[in-house]
Amino acid sequence: MGLEALHGLIVDCTNPRPGSPGMLVSFIVNDAAARLGAAPESERKAAALRDLAAVFGPEAESDALGYSEGHWPADPWAGGSVFFLTPGTWTNVSDTWAMGSLHV
Repeated sequence: MGLEALHGLIVDCTNPRPGSPGMLVSFIVNDAAARLGAAPESERKAAALRDLAAVFGPEAESDALGYSEGHWPADPWAGGSVFFLTPGTWTNVSDTWAMGSLHV
């Protein structure tokens, strides 16, 4: 597809135990997500691994042990986007957080 700089966020989710395989979680966002979202999964996978290889070296593409993807806009529970705060994060900081007319 020729897309580059796809990933808006890349997180190292590797288990810290010695001998655990490396695990990268990445999010493709904005215009790149819109363009790539219409492509077949095989093209999305190839583009994502190619982009990761540009950041982490060719092993990120050639030695990948697995690939899994999610399409946030299609997930009825995600509301169209990923959210980084886990349940209880806000309420553990304060009893009430006000954001305009929304109180958490």
